[in-house]
Amino acid sequence: MSPATTLSHDTGPHDRDLFIGRLDVEDVAQVIYGEITPETLGRAGRGNGCMAEYKRGNGVVYNAGSCEWVNGLIQREPTVERVTRNVLLGEWG
Repeated sequence: MSPATTLSHDTGPHDRDLFIGRLDVEDVAQVIYGEITPETLGRAGRGNGCMAEYKRGNGVVYNAGSCEWVNGLIQREPTVERVTRNVLLGEWG
């Protein structure tokens, strides 16, 4: 379990998120709170994510629900590529 976001929180060009932006958080704020304000954006921009991994016989099951993961791979987003590579190669804790 880990904190998650629907809003890009970059601090400059070195860590700019290539695909989250502001549209997701604005949509969530509008749907849940009925308006887009700094307060509703702050509330809608935070959430949780969960990944699960377990071994079964000679195999491993890994689950990380995401509807934007493929987009991260298409955009060649470094963090998404790194996590995908680690999972496929079995290089995680």
